[in-house]
Amino acid sequence: MNLWAQELEAGSKPRLLTNSTNRPTRAAIWSVDCRYLITSRDSYGDENTVLIRIDPTTGEAIDLTLGKGVKAAIWGDDQDVPDELVIGLNDRDPRYHDLWVINLETGKRRLLYEANDGHLVSVDWIDGDWQLVLRNLIQPDGGNTYDLRLPGQKGWKPFLSFSFEESQAGSAPLGFDRNATCLYGLLNIKDGLPCLVRWRNEDLQSCKEDCPYELVYQSESGTLGVEL
Repeated sequence: MNLWAQELEAGSKPRLLTNSTNRPTRAAIWSVDCRYLITSRDSYGDENTVLIRIDPTTGEAIDLTLGKGVKAAIWGDDQDVPDELVIGLNDRDPRYHDLWVINLETGKRRLLYEANDGHLVSVDWIDGDWQLVLRNLIQPDGGNTYDLRLPGQKGWKPFLSFSFEESQAGSAPLGFDRNATCLYGLLNIKDGLPCLVRWRNEDLQSCKEDCPYELVYQSESGTLGVEL
């Protein structure tokens, strides 16, 4: 299995972009401006993934990350900075993924966050920069705790805790809107029907772990998907 590209005009023929003969090519995503395709590969199942940038007009493929012994993962992108990706790399310490901002044009990267514990940290593009906003720690019983860092602040504060069942049902904070006025999240903690909620920034400034939220949408079925 390989990647192909086809123009939308009637009569256009597919063009081969990859030429793998020993292992199937993995699925690809578009960069936010559709300038490039981003895919990955590993070495025969070792789960150490390399991120690859493909130019769909020429088929040129360039490795964005190191080729051996490192697991790379996409962490974030944003339409305001289409030439950047936030990626996680465990090249410094195999246990943890440091977060880097990588330029899709040049391949140059800069360190955003050095991970030294078991937290998973999420980022949003806010006020013209990548900012750390949430960190998640999986508990021994399978539940999750979340700490919050408001845009422009440095310290973390406890925010939300979910049981194993609530976490499995999809309960989690998602991220801020573009102006950082509200933090959105999914909750599935009562009747098995997920809902979309939001916390206003001004409330988050002063509240403790029991921050009031607003109901945005209540699902009438068993699933709910959100794209911020």
